[in-house]
Amino acid sequence: MENLLPPTLSFDRSNPLRYAGWFTFLALGILAWTFFLERTVFLDAAFQSFTVITKNELAIQVGRFGSAVTQVFPLVASRLGWSLEGILRAYSMSFVVYPFVLFLLLAGVFRNARAGLILALFYTLLASHTFYWIQSELLQACALIIFYYGIADALFYKDHPALDRPLLAGAVYLLMAALSVVIIFFHPVAFIPFFYSWMFLAISRDREKRKAFYLLPVFGLAVMLYKKFGLPANAYDTATTGLTDGVLDRAIHFFSLQSTQNFYRFCVTDYYCFPLLLAAIVIFYIRHRNYLKLVFVAGSVVGYLVLVNCTFHWNVEQFYIESHYQVMSLLMAIPLVFDLLRAPRWRRVLLFLIPAVMAIRVAHIGWRHNLYEQRLVIERNLIDHAKKLDGQKFMIARDDLPWGDLLMTWGLPYETMYLSALEHPDSVITVLSLEGDQPFVNENAAKTDLFFGPWGPLHDSEVEKTGYFNFRDTIPYRKLSRIEAFGQ
Repeated sequence: MENLLPPTLSFDRSNPLRYAGWFTFLALGILAWTFFLERTVFLDAAFQSFTVITKNELAIQVGRFGSAVTQVFPLVASRLGWSLEGILRAYSMSFVVYPFVLFLLLAGVFRNARAGLILALFYTLLASHTFYWIQSELLQACALIIFYYGIADALFYKDHPALDRPLLAGAVYLLMAALSVVIIFFHPVAFIPFFYSWMFLAISRDREKRKAFYLLPVFGLAVMLYKKFGLPANAYDTATTGLTDGVLDRAIHFFSLQSTQNFYRFCVTDYYCFPLLLAAIVIFYIRHRNYLKLVFVAGSVVGYLVLVNCTFHWNVEQFYIESHYQVMSLLMAIPLVFDLLRAPRWRRVLLFLIPAVMAIRVAHIGWRHNLYEQRLVIERNLIDHAKKLDGQKFMIARDDLPWGDLLMTWGLPYETMYLSALEHPDSVITVLSLEGDQPFVNENAAKTDLFFGPWGPLHDSEVEKTGYFNFRDTIPYRKLSRIEAFGQ
Protein backbone atom coordinates (compact mmCIF):
# COMPACT_ATOMS: atom_id res chain seq x y z
CA MET A 1 0.00 0.00 0.00
CA GLU A 2 1.25 3.48 -0.79
CA ASN A 3 2.43 5.37 2.26
CA LEU A 4 -0.21 8.03 2.80
CA LEU A 5 1.86 10.07 5.24
CA PRO A 6 5.28 11.58 5.70
CA PRO A 7 7.39 9.30 7.95
CA THR A 8 7.40 11.94 10.70
CA LEU A 9 3.78 11.09 11.56
CA SER A 10 4.53 7.44 12.29
CA PHE A 11 6.63 5.69 14.94
CA ASP A 12 9.50 3.37 14.05
CA ARG A 13 9.61 -0.23 15.28
CA SER A 14 11.89 0.56 18.22
CA ASN A 15 9.55 3.24 19.53
CA PRO A 16 7.43 2.00 22.49
CA LEU A 17 4.67 4.41 21.49
CA ARG A 18 4.17 2.33 18.35
CA TYR A 19 2.66 -0.40 20.52
CA ALA A 20 1.00 1.69 23.25
CA GLY A 21 -2.29 2.02 21.37
CA TRP A 22 -2.41 -1.69 20.56
CA PHE A 23 -1.83 -2.56 24.21
CA THR A 24 -4.45 -0.07 25.37
CA PHE A 25 -7.28 -1.33 23.19
CA LEU A 26 -6.36 -4.98 23.76
CA ALA A 27 -6.42 -4.41 27.52
CA LEU A 28 -9.67 -2.44 27.37
CA GLY A 29 -11.16 -5.22 25.25
CA ILE A 30 -10.24 -7.81 27.88
CA LEU A 31 -11.81 -5.64 30.58
CA ALA A 32 -14.94 -5.07 28.47
CA TRP A 33 -15.32 -8.82 27.98
CA THR A 34 -14.71 -9.60 31.66
CA PHE A 35 -16.91 -6.88 33.13
CA PHE A 36 -19.66 -7.00 30.52
CA LEU A 37 -22.42 -7.12 33.13
CA GLU A 38 -21.07 -4.14 35.05
CA ARG A 39 -21.09 -2.22 31.76
CA THR A 40 -24.35 -3.31 30.15
CA VAL A 41 -26.64 -3.93 33.14
CA PHE A 42 -26.46 -0.27 34.05
CA LEU A 43 -28.99 2.47 33.33
CA ASP A 44 -28.91 3.79 29.75
CA ALA A 45 -27.03 0.81 28.34
CA ALA A 46 -29.60 -1.58 29.81
CA PHE A 47 -32.51 0.53 28.56
CA GLN A 48 -31.10 0.97 25.05
CA SER A 49 -30.14 -2.67 24.57
CA PHE A 50 -33.55 -3.75 25.92
CA THR A 51 -35.21 -1.46 23.37
CA VAL A 52 -33.03 -2.88 20.59
CA ILE A 53 -33.92 -6.45 21.56
CA THR A 54 -37.67 -5.95 22.06
CA LYS A 55 -38.26 -3.69 19.05
CA ASN A 56 -35.75 -5.48 16.81
CA GLU A 57 -34.41 -2.15 15.61
CA LEU A 58 -31.89 0.51 16.56
CA ALA A 59 -32.76 2.64 19.59
CA ILE A 60 -31.62 6.04 18.33
CA GLN A 61 -32.27 8.71 20.95
CA VAL A 62 -32.99 12.39 20.10
CA GLY A 63 -31.46 12.20 16.64
CA ARG A 64 -28.03 10.99 17.78
CA PHE A 65 -27.83 8.51 14.93
CA GLY A 66 -24.09 8.04 15.30
CA SER A 67 -24.81 5.64 18.16
CA ALA A 68 -25.95 3.15 15.54
CA VAL A 69 -22.32 2.09 15.18
CA THR A 70 -22.46 0.44 18.62
CA GLN A 71 -26.16 -0.50 18.74
CA VAL A 72 -25.80 -2.58 15.61
CA PHE A 73 -23.84 -5.14 17.65
CA PRO A 74 -26.72 -6.23 19.95
CA LEU A 75 -29.18 -5.87 17.05
CA VAL A 76 -27.26 -8.28 14.83
CA ALA A 77 -26.56 -10.61 17.76
CA SER A 78 -30.26 -10.84 18.64
CA ARG A 79 -31.27 -11.40 15.01
CA LEU A 80 -28.72 -14.21 14.80
CA GLY A 81 -30.33 -15.84 17.82
CA TRP A 82 -27.43 -15.42 20.21
CA SER A 83 -27.99 -16.03 23.90
CA LEU A 84 -28.79 -13.08 26.14
CA GLU A 85 -25.28 -13.28 27.57
CA GLY A 86 -23.85 -13.21 24.05
CA ILE A 87 -25.88 -10.12 23.18
CA LEU A 88 -24.70 -8.27 26.28
CA ARG A 89 -21.09 -9.26 25.68
CA ALA A 90 -21.36 -8.04 22.09
CA TYR A 91 -22.81 -4.73 23.27
CA SER A 92 -20.04 -4.31 25.83
CA MET A 93 -17.35 -5.09 23.27
CA SER A 94 -18.82 -2.69 20.70
CA PHE A 95 -17.65 0.31 22.71
CA VAL A 96 -14.06 -0.90 22.44
CA VAL A 97 -14.31 -2.25 18.89
CA TYR A 98 -15.59 1.13 17.62
CA PRO A 99 -12.56 3.22 18.68
CA PHE A 100 -10.21 0.33 17.89
CA VAL A 101 -11.42 0.31 14.28
CA LEU A 102 -10.81 4.06 14.11
CA PHE A 103 -7.34 3.43 15.57
CA LEU A 104 -6.61 0.80 12.92
CA LEU A 105 -7.74 3.12 10.14
CA LEU A 106 -5.58 5.95 11.45
CA ALA A 107 -2.50 3.81 12.00
CA GLY A 108 -2.91 1.48 9.03
CA VAL A 109 -4.68 3.31 6.20
CA PHE A 110 -3.77 6.93 6.91
CA ARG A 111 -0.45 6.03 8.56
CA ASN A 112 -1.05 8.61 11.29
CA ALA A 113 0.28 6.91 14.39
CA ARG A 114 0.25 10.06 16.48
CA ALA A 115 -3.49 10.54 15.94
CA GLY A 116 -3.92 6.90 16.93
CA LEU A 117 -1.95 7.61 20.10
CA ILE A 118 -4.23 10.56 20.89
CA LEU A 119 -7.22 8.24 20.56
CA ALA A 120 -5.68 5.74 22.99
CA LEU A 121 -4.83 8.54 25.43
CA PHE A 122 -8.39 9.83 25.23
CA TYR A 123 -9.73 6.48 26.42
CA THR A 124 -7.32 6.25 29.36
CA LEU A 125 -6.10 9.57 30.81
CA LEU A 126 -9.31 10.69 32.54
CA ALA A 127 -11.46 7.59 32.09
CA SER A 128 -12.53 5.68 35.19
CA HIS A 129 -16.28 5.52 35.62
CA THR A 130 -17.13 6.20 31.97
CA PHE A 131 -15.68 2.80 31.14
CA TYR A 132 -18.72 1.38 32.94
CA TRP A 133 -21.23 4.05 31.84
CA ILE A 134 -20.57 3.09 28.28
CA GLN A 135 -23.09 4.72 25.99
CA SER A 136 -22.17 8.41 26.29
CA GLU A 137 -22.64 9.87 22.82
CA LEU A 138 -20.27 12.72 23.71
CA LEU A 139 -17.37 10.29 24.09
CA GLN A 140 -18.29 8.51 20.88
CA ALA A 141 -18.29 11.91 19.16
CA CYS A 142 -14.85 12.74 20.56
CA ALA A 143 -13.43 9.51 19.15
CA LEU A 144 -14.78 10.47 15.73
CA ILE A 145 -13.36 14.00 16.10
CA ILE A 146 -9.90 12.54 16.68
CA PHE A 147 -10.38 10.38 13.59
CA TYR A 148 -11.62 13.40 11.60
CA TYR A 149 -8.61 15.53 12.38
CA GLY A 150 -6.31 12.54 12.10
CA ILE A 151 -7.34 12.44 8.45
CA ALA A 152 -6.85 16.20 8.20
CA ASP A 153 -3.40 15.92 9.77
CA ALA A 154 -2.58 13.26 7.22
CA LEU A 155 -3.90 14.68 3.96
CA PHE A 156 -4.64 18.40 4.22
CA TYR A 157 -1.05 19.61 4.01
CA LYS A 158 1.01 20.42 0.92
CA ASP A 159 3.69 17.88 1.85
CA HIS A 160 1.32 15.09 0.85
CA PRO A 161 0.15 14.65 -2.77
CA ALA A 162 -3.08 12.68 -2.18
CA LEU A 163 -5.42 15.64 -2.65
CA ASP A 164 -3.73 16.55 -5.92
CA ARG A 165 -5.75 13.73 -7.49
CA PRO A 166 -9.27 15.02 -8.28
CA LEU A 167 -11.14 11.76 -7.71
CA LEU A 168 -9.39 11.01 -4.43
CA ALA A 169 -9.79 14.61 -3.29
CA GLY A 170 -13.53 14.51 -4.03
CA ALA A 171 -13.92 11.29 -2.07
CA VAL A 172 -12.03 12.75 0.89
CA TYR A 173 -14.12 15.94 0.89
CA LEU A 174 -17.34 13.91 0.84
CA LEU A 175 -16.04 11.76 3.70
CA MET A 176 -15.15 14.80 5.80
CA ALA A 177 -18.54 16.41 5.14
CA ALA A 178 -20.34 13.21 6.14
CA LEU A 179 -18.24 12.80 9.28
CA SER A 180 -18.96 16.39 10.32
CA VAL A 181 -22.70 15.67 10.14
CA VAL A 182 -22.36 12.61 12.38
CA ILE A 183 -20.11 14.45 14.85
CA ILE A 184 -22.35 17.49 15.32
CA PHE A 185 -25.49 15.35 15.65
CA PHE A 186 -23.79 13.02 18.14
CA HIS A 187 -24.07 15.44 21.07
CA PRO A 188 -24.82 19.16 21.69
CA VAL A 189 -21.37 19.68 23.24
CA ALA A 190 -19.41 17.96 20.45
CA PHE A 191 -18.81 21.28 18.69
CA ILE A 192 -16.36 22.33 21.44
CA PRO A 193 -13.69 19.66 20.86
CA PHE A 194 -14.47 19.81 17.12
CA PHE A 195 -13.53 23.48 16.74
CA TYR A 196 -10.77 23.30 19.37
CA SER A 197 -8.99 20.57 17.40
CA TRP A 198 -9.17 22.59 14.20
CA MET A 199 -7.92 25.74 15.91
CA PHE A 200 -4.94 23.90 17.39
CA LEU A 201 -3.92 22.64 13.97
CA ALA A 202 -4.58 26.07 12.45
CA ILE A 203 -2.16 27.85 14.80
CA SER A 204 0.47 25.13 14.40
CA ARG A 205 2.81 26.33 11.66
CA ASP A 206 5.21 23.44 11.31
CA ARG A 207 3.73 22.39 7.95
CA GLU A 208 2.14 24.33 5.10
CA LYS A 209 -1.60 23.71 4.91
CA ARG A 210 -3.76 23.32 1.85
CA LYS A 211 -6.57 25.82 1.30
CA ALA A 212 -9.06 22.98 1.77
CA PHE A 213 -7.94 22.75 5.40
CA TYR A 214 -9.82 25.96 6.13
CA LEU A 215 -13.06 24.43 4.86
CA LEU A 216 -13.10 21.81 7.63
CA PRO A 217 -14.72 23.99 10.32
CA VAL A 218 -17.16 25.30 7.70
CA PHE A 219 -18.56 21.77 7.37
CA GLY A 220 -19.24 21.65 11.10
CA LEU A 221 -20.62 25.18 11.25
CA ALA A 222 -23.02 24.48 8.38
CA VAL A 223 -24.34 21.38 10.14
CA MET A 224 -24.76 23.32 13.39
CA LEU A 225 -26.76 26.04 11.65
CA TYR A 226 -28.95 23.49 9.91
CA LYS A 227 -29.54 21.62 13.17
CA LYS A 228 -30.34 24.87 14.97
CA PHE A 229 -32.59 26.55 12.41
CA GLY A 230 -33.60 23.84 9.96
CA LEU A 231 -34.85 21.18 12.36
CA PRO A 232 -37.32 21.32 15.26
CA ALA A 233 -35.57 21.32 18.62
CA ASN A 234 -35.92 18.17 20.70
CA ALA A 235 -36.88 18.50 24.35
CA TYR A 236 -33.89 16.58 25.73
CA ASP A 237 -31.19 18.64 24.03
CA THR A 238 -33.08 21.85 24.81
CA ALA A 239 -33.19 20.92 28.49
CA THR A 240 -29.50 19.98 28.46
CA THR A 241 -28.35 23.22 26.83
CA GLY A 242 -30.73 25.12 29.10
CA LEU A 243 -28.61 24.04 32.05
CA THR A 244 -26.03 26.61 30.95
CA ASP A 245 -28.38 29.43 31.97
CA GLY A 246 -26.76 31.31 34.83
CA VAL A 247 -23.26 29.96 34.13
CA LEU A 248 -21.69 33.42 34.25
CA ASP A 249 -23.30 34.17 37.60
CA ARG A 250 -22.07 30.88 39.04
CA ALA A 251 -18.58 31.36 37.57
CA ILE A 252 -17.98 34.11 40.13
CA HIS A 253 -18.33 31.45 42.83
CA PHE A 254 -16.51 28.74 40.87
CA PHE A 255 -14.16 27.65 43.65
CA SER A 256 -16.96 27.24 46.18
CA LEU A 257 -19.32 25.26 43.93
CA GLN A 258 -20.11 21.70 45.00
CA SER A 259 -18.99 20.44 41.61
CA THR A 260 -15.60 22.13 42.02
CA GLN A 261 -15.17 20.75 45.52
CA ASN A 262 -15.93 17.31 44.11
CA PHE A 263 -13.45 17.84 41.29
CA TYR A 264 -10.66 18.51 43.79
CA ARG A 265 -11.38 15.13 45.33
CA PHE A 266 -11.65 13.41 41.96
CA CYS A 267 -8.20 14.75 41.01
CA VAL A 268 -6.78 12.78 43.93
CA THR A 269 -8.76 9.57 43.45
CA ASP A 270 -9.19 9.35 39.67
CA TYR A 271 -7.97 12.32 37.64
CA TYR A 272 -4.42 12.68 38.98
CA CYS A 273 -3.17 12.92 35.39
CA PHE A 274 -5.12 16.15 34.87
CA PRO A 275 -3.14 18.61 37.03
CA LEU A 276 0.18 16.95 36.17
CA LEU A 277 -0.38 17.05 32.41
CA LEU A 278 -1.82 20.56 32.44
CA ALA A 279 1.19 21.78 34.44
CA ALA A 280 3.57 20.06 31.99
CA ILE A 281 1.87 21.72 29.01
CA VAL A 282 2.01 25.16 30.66
CA ILE A 283 5.70 24.76 31.55
CA PHE A 284 6.51 23.54 28.05
CA TYR A 285 4.92 26.48 26.28
CA ILE A 286 6.44 28.99 28.70
CA ARG A 287 9.92 27.56 28.20
CA HIS A 288 9.48 27.58 24.44
CA ARG A 289 7.94 31.07 24.58
CA ASN A 290 4.95 29.89 22.60
CA TYR A 291 2.50 32.18 24.33
CA LEU A 292 -0.19 31.85 21.68
CA LYS A 293 -0.57 28.13 22.31
CA LEU A 294 -0.14 28.64 26.04
CA VAL A 295 -3.12 30.97 26.15
CA PHE A 296 -5.15 28.89 23.71
CA VAL A 297 -4.61 25.46 25.28
CA ALA A 298 -4.59 26.44 28.95
CA GLY A 299 -7.44 28.89 28.41
CA SER A 300 -9.51 26.27 26.58
CA VAL A 301 -8.96 23.61 29.24
CA VAL A 302 -9.67 25.92 32.17
CA GLY A 303 -12.58 27.57 30.37
CA TYR A 304 -14.12 24.21 29.57
CA LEU A 305 -13.70 23.07 33.18
CA VAL A 306 -15.44 26.23 34.39
CA LEU A 307 -18.25 25.65 31.89
CA VAL A 308 -18.80 22.05 33.03
CA ASN A 309 -18.64 22.77 36.76
CA CYS A 310 -20.86 25.85 36.49
CA THR A 311 -23.39 23.95 34.37
CA PHE A 312 -23.54 20.83 36.54
CA HIS A 313 -22.91 22.74 39.74
CA TRP A 314 -24.67 20.37 42.12
CA ASN A 315 -23.54 16.98 43.43
CA VAL A 316 -23.77 15.19 40.07
CA GLU A 317 -23.03 11.47 39.88
CA GLN A 318 -19.39 11.06 38.96
CA PHE A 319 -19.99 8.62 36.11
CA TYR A 320 -22.11 11.26 34.37
CA ILE A 321 -19.98 14.34 34.86
CA GLU A 322 -16.87 12.33 34.02
CA SER A 323 -18.15 11.99 30.47
CA HIS A 324 -17.81 15.78 30.25
CA TYR A 325 -14.49 15.90 32.08
CA GLN A 326 -13.07 13.29 29.73
CA VAL A 327 -13.27 15.79 26.88
CA MET A 328 -10.37 17.58 28.59
CA SER A 329 -8.17 14.56 27.92
CA LEU A 330 -8.67 15.26 24.20
CA LEU A 331 -7.88 18.95 24.72
CA MET A 332 -4.60 18.05 26.46
CA ALA A 333 -3.59 14.93 24.52
CA ILE A 334 -3.39 16.91 21.28
CA PRO A 335 -0.65 19.32 22.48
CA LEU A 336 1.04 16.45 24.33
CA VAL A 337 1.45 14.43 21.14
CA PHE A 338 1.80 17.23 18.58
CA ASP A 339 4.18 19.47 20.53
CA LEU A 340 5.67 18.04 23.72
CA LEU A 341 6.47 14.68 22.15
CA ARG A 342 8.32 16.35 19.28
CA ALA A 343 10.71 18.33 21.53
CA PRO A 344 13.92 16.24 21.89
CA ARG A 345 14.38 16.71 25.65
CA TRP A 346 10.76 15.99 26.44
CA ARG A 347 10.61 13.16 23.94
CA ARG A 348 13.30 11.13 25.70
CA VAL A 349 11.19 11.04 28.86
CA LEU A 350 7.76 10.80 27.25
CA LEU A 351 8.69 7.82 25.07
CA PHE A 352 8.60 5.65 28.18
CA LEU A 353 6.46 7.75 30.52
CA ILE A 354 3.39 7.77 28.25
CA PRO A 355 3.17 3.95 27.91
CA ALA A 356 3.73 3.60 31.67
CA VAL A 357 0.95 6.07 32.46
CA MET A 358 -1.40 4.36 30.02
CA ALA A 359 -0.72 1.00 31.69
CA ILE A 360 -1.40 2.52 35.12
CA ARG A 361 -4.62 4.06 33.86
CA VAL A 362 -5.84 0.79 32.36
CA ALA A 363 -5.16 -0.93 35.69
CA HIS A 364 -7.04 1.87 37.45
CA ILE A 365 -10.04 1.37 35.17
CA GLY A 366 -10.07 -2.33 35.97
CA TRP A 367 -9.82 -1.62 39.68
CA ARG A 368 -12.83 0.68 39.50
CA HIS A 369 -15.09 -2.26 38.62
CA ASN A 370 -15.68 -2.89 42.34
CA LEU A 371 -18.18 -0.04 42.58
CA TYR A 372 -20.23 -1.39 39.67
CA GLU A 373 -19.93 -4.99 40.77
CA GLN A 374 -21.44 -3.93 44.11
CA ARG A 375 -24.52 -2.69 42.25
CA LEU A 376 -25.01 -6.16 40.77
CA VAL A 377 -24.60 -7.79 44.18
CA ILE A 378 -27.37 -5.58 45.59
CA GLU A 379 -29.69 -6.27 42.67
CA ARG A 380 -29.07 -10.02 42.79
CA ASN A 381 -29.93 -9.94 46.49
CA LEU A 382 -33.16 -8.11 45.63
CA ILE A 383 -33.98 -10.73 42.97
CA ASP A 384 -33.30 -13.61 45.38
CA HIS A 385 -35.72 -12.17 47.93
CA ALA A 386 -38.35 -11.47 45.27
CA LYS A 387 -38.18 -15.08 44.10
CA LYS A 388 -39.40 -16.19 47.51
CA LEU A 389 -42.68 -14.37 46.88
CA ASP A 390 -45.48 -15.02 44.40
CA GLY A 391 -45.21 -13.31 41.04
CA GLN A 392 -42.52 -12.01 38.73
CA LYS A 393 -43.32 -8.30 38.72
CA PHE A 394 -42.61 -6.05 41.67
CA MET A 395 -42.18 -2.42 42.56
CA ILE A 396 -40.49 -0.68 45.45
CA ALA A 397 -40.30 2.87 46.71
CA ARG A 398 -37.02 4.56 45.85
CA ASP A 399 -36.50 5.47 49.50
CA ASP A 400 -36.50 1.75 50.35
CA LEU A 401 -33.61 1.14 47.95
CA PRO A 402 -29.93 1.67 48.77
CA TRP A 403 -29.89 4.25 46.00
CA GLY A 404 -26.54 5.63 47.09
CA ASP A 405 -24.89 2.31 46.24
CA LEU A 406 -27.05 1.81 43.14
CA LEU A 407 -26.00 5.31 41.94
CA MET A 408 -29.30 5.73 40.07
CA THR A 409 -32.40 3.56 40.21
CA TRP A 410 -34.54 4.39 37.18
CA GLY A 411 -32.97 1.54 35.17
CA LEU A 412 -33.90 -1.08 37.78
CA PRO A 413 -36.72 -2.72 35.72
CA TYR A 414 -34.31 -3.54 32.89
CA GLU A 415 -31.36 -4.40 35.10
CA THR A 416 -33.30 -6.89 37.23
CA MET A 417 -34.81 -8.45 34.11
CA TYR A 418 -31.37 -9.01 32.61
CA LEU A 419 -29.79 -10.45 35.75
CA SER A 420 -32.67 -12.85 36.38
CA ALA A 421 -33.22 -13.87 32.74
CA LEU A 422 -29.55 -14.78 32.32
CA GLU A 423 -30.36 -17.91 34.34
CA HIS A 424 -33.37 -18.86 32.19
CA PRO A 425 -36.16 -16.93 30.40
CA ASP A 426 -38.71 -18.43 32.80
CA SER A 427 -36.83 -17.11 35.84
CA VAL A 428 -37.26 -13.46 34.87
CA ILE A 429 -37.98 -10.98 37.66
CA THR A 430 -38.52 -7.26 37.15
CA VAL A 431 -38.60 -4.58 39.84
CA LEU A 432 -39.79 -1.04 39.18
CA SER A 433 -38.36 1.79 41.27
CA LEU A 434 -41.18 4.17 42.20
CA GLU A 435 -39.89 7.70 41.74
CA GLY A 436 -41.18 10.94 40.35
CA ASP A 437 -44.40 11.22 38.39
CA GLN A 438 -45.53 7.75 37.27
CA PRO A 439 -49.34 7.93 36.86
CA PHE A 440 -49.37 4.78 34.72
CA VAL A 441 -48.65 2.71 37.84
CA ASN A 442 -51.99 3.50 39.50
CA GLU A 443 -53.85 3.52 36.19
CA ASN A 444 -52.76 -0.05 35.41
CA ALA A 445 -52.39 -1.42 38.94
CA ALA A 446 -54.86 -4.27 38.41
CA LYS A 447 -53.58 -5.39 35.01
CA THR A 448 -51.51 -8.55 34.77
CA ASP A 449 -50.23 -8.39 31.20
CA LEU A 450 -48.04 -5.28 31.33
CA PHE A 451 -44.36 -4.64 31.94
CA PHE A 452 -43.65 -1.34 33.70
CA GLY A 453 -40.66 0.64 32.52
CA PRO A 454 -39.72 3.88 34.27
CA TRP A 455 -41.72 6.00 31.80
CA GLY A 456 -44.62 3.78 30.88
CA PRO A 457 -45.98 0.27 30.35
CA LEU A 458 -45.23 -2.24 27.62
CA HIS A 459 -47.43 -5.22 26.82
CA ASP A 460 -46.00 -8.54 27.95
CA SER A 461 -46.27 -9.94 24.44
CA GLU A 462 -43.81 -7.33 23.15
CA VAL A 463 -41.30 -8.47 25.75
CA GLU A 464 -41.92 -12.21 25.48
CA LYS A 465 -41.71 -12.37 21.67
CA THR A 466 -37.94 -11.97 21.96
CA GLY A 467 -37.64 -15.38 23.62
CA TYR A 468 -35.32 -13.96 26.28
CA PHE A 469 -38.00 -13.06 28.86
CA ASN A 470 -41.04 -15.13 29.79
CA PHE A 471 -43.70 -13.86 32.20
CA ARG A 472 -45.57 -16.99 33.33
CA ASP A 473 -47.62 -15.55 36.18
CA THR A 474 -51.02 -13.82 36.08
CA ILE A 475 -50.46 -11.62 39.12
CA PRO A 476 -50.41 -7.78 39.01
CA TYR A 477 -47.42 -5.81 40.19
CA ARG A 478 -46.76 -6.23 43.89
CA LYS A 479 -45.18 -3.52 46.02
CA LEU A 480 -42.26 -4.66 48.15
CA SER A 481 -41.34 -3.35 51.55
CA ARG A 482 -37.68 -2.88 52.42
CA ILE A 483 -37.74 -6.01 54.57
CA GLU A 484 -39.32 -8.07 51.78
CA ALA A 485 -36.79 -6.76 49.30
CA PHE A 486 -33.61 -7.11 51.32
CA GLY A 487 -34.50 -9.04 54.46
CA GLN A 488 -33.59 -6.19 56.76
